[in-house]
Amino acid sequence: MNFVDVKALLHAIRYLQPLPLSSLHQLLQHQHIIQHDMPRRLQDYHVRTWVINVIMKQYNRSRVFHGLTRVSADMSRQEILSYLGQDYQQGDRVLEAWSVMFVRYSGLLDYVSVPEHERLAQTTERTLRRRQTYGHKLMHLHILLR
Repeated sequence: MNFVDVKALLHAIRYLQPLPLSSLHQLLQHQHIIQHDMPRRLQDYHVRTWVINVIMKQYNRSRVFHGLTRVSADMSRQEILSYLGQDYQQGDRVLEAWSVMFVRYSGLLDYVSVPEHERLAQTTERTLRRRQTYGHKLMHLHILLR
């Protein structure tokens, strides 16, 4: 798992709506994702695990909606990378957003460079950045509506 990336995700979510980090922390406590009496490292672990689970669940829901195969942790890197191209052939920005979030934060892929991601998705870096921003908004909504 990439610990820095999940922290970056939480900070990006925080900036979508001005929300102090302590308020985001309280929201996560209120939704029973973390408990106030947990050690900080354990809280971080629970948040990371929850974020990754949400991303995987939403990504797979979007894939199944379009009749695509679910992605699982036991798949090889090559299998997962071959599925990324399918995500962008559907023309659905929600699927594309969860796809970018999956690549960036799931921890299942060691590292996918931006040029490699552009090639697989057959799109531009700018579009990938826009989809990631949209993915942050979707994650923000998921946290608020949970």
